[in-house]
Amino acid sequence: MICQRITNQVWQRMIKLLGSTESSEKLLKTNRLYCSQPTSETNHSLHSRSQLFQYRKWDINQLRAVLSDAPTLNDIINREQIIPFLAATNYREFSQIASRSLKDDNKVFETTIPLSSDIRLRKLYENPFGLLRLGRVLEDLDAVSALAALYHVGREDVNCVTAAVDGVRLHNQPWSPVYDLIYHSKVTYTGKTSMNISLIVEQKIPTESTKLIMEADFVYVARNLEGTQSIPVPPLRARNEEEQASFERAALKQLLRKEKAKRNVAVSVPTIDEQMHLHQMFKRGVQPDEEIYMSQVTIGSTHFMLPDERNMYGFTFGGVLMRKAYELAFVNNYLAFQQRPIAVEVGDISFIKSVPVGSILELHSSVVYTKDAYQVVLVDAMVNNLMHDPPTKERTNTFNFVLKTGKPVKKIFPVSYEESMKYISGRRMLDDVLARI
Repeated sequence: MICQRITNQVWQRMIKLLGSTESSEKLLKTNRLYCSQPTSETNHSLHSRSQLFQYRKWDINQLRAVLSDAPTLNDIINREQIIPFLAATNYREFSQIASRSLKDDNKVFETTIPLSSDIRLRKLYENPFGLLRLGRVLEDLDAVSALAALYHVGREDVNCVTAAVDGVRLHNQPWSPVYDLIYHSKVTYTGKTSMNISLIVEQKIPTESTKLIMEADFVYVARNLEGTQSIPVPPLRARNEEEQASFERAALKQLLRKEKAKRNVAVSVPTIDEQMHLHQMFKRGVQPDEEIYMSQVTIGSTHFMLPDERNMYGFTFGGVLMRKAYELAFVNNYLAFQQRPIAVEVGDISFIKSVPVGSILELHSSVVYTKDAYQVVLVDAMVNNLMHDPPTKERTNTFNFVLKTGKPVKKIFPVSYEESMKYISGRRMLDDVLARI
């Protein structure tokens, strides 16, 4: 493994964060972030972010302190120490324009959350029912996928932003918070300026092999630091049939995502069958014993976006938005039907606008469709930026969650055209999910 010498800028930043002491220097050396004699093979053009990602047992709070614009390490620690350790495979240097193979040059990031041994950390991942807190894991997915995207681009003048989440599939529930979580993230497909990051989450159970609990695909786009221009990313290359099959699967997912976007009710007229279904509901009216108005199962929340949840570009972490949206959807469903739901799937998410620190985030959650014991909950995210002149209010995201209760619940009755479109969207999503499970 090539010995890397950390740049003076990053070294000074870390010393400032950790304190200029012998212990801090020892910590950096222990984590392989420093060597006294640089080698001739060291590529000094590699920027500080890429250099950080190669090393084992690096506390991600210290890592985020370097990546973010937080003034002190305490600002990161106060963010509840989301991921304590970062582990990675061996690092190989690469040029900024070279292609990467799917195995060697394109590394897999493996992040372990030691819930079995860290009781304090476990509390952050436990919900009130003694099970694993899904919202916290969703927040982690954004952080872990960002590491793979930033490493793949490998340039200090390029910013990687989350463009979309191609669904999160959930497996083998229920999940206990007493077992370690293992995150695997890897770039599996590249377009001209975009990257698909595939993630797998497992739990390490002592009495058996690791258990798959979650799969997800994140789409990142490379932009210049000003956010005004897309930047080409290094392409992936497949060297054998196995790697080619992996690449083609990721490419197919991207095509399916684009086709699904065309079916969005915002751009696609409801089918004849869907129109007839709505018309029949309108003709007969609501049946109070079997149906409930959508407006009766709608709640909202308002959040002031604070600096401790910002990334290195001054915007709120996308994972924070995912956590807030899911936990509001859970509360909404729980209140509506008085039954504790479990999550079945997290639908596709598009990140339309960034959420700046200092803005006010509005989340509006509605149960938009039900079928037997399944519910689809839609959460709209709106950002109010009062620092603009004039102030602006824009939609940033739309989140969709499929939940399930122990018993069947009442059906949803839409009234307005907007509610009807949300109803159709939820109906389509649940049909797709039920066709797969």
